[in-house]
Amino acid sequence: LGREDDMDPFIHCLVTLHWLEDVDDLELVEDRHWTAWEIPEKVVLRIKAKLYERSSAKFDAFKSRVSASSQGMFGSGAKPVPDDDDDDDEEKATVGTLSKE
Repeated sequence: LGREDDMDPFIHCLVTLHWLEDVDDLELVEDRHWTAWEIPEKVVLRIKAKLYERSSAKFDAFKSRVSASSQGMFGSGAKPVPDDDDDDDEEKATVGTLSKE
């Protein structure tokens, strides 16, 4: 989360008294905990902002991996199947049947 001297006592409290050892542990903390632990709002907002930045970066990396994976599976040059039916009005599919109207 970065080190700032004014946050040190609160970080120490979170780690030693509340057993939060990893940044991921902070994501489990709810608003009621911050209040009960008497962590100043300024500190809570900084922590939440850093968690948001971190989760946003993780999501962007995940999105990139999924995109690259799907291109590998389906090919990067996939083209839509052309519609060879010139007269869409004459032929309509109805629910449960494939008959012409």
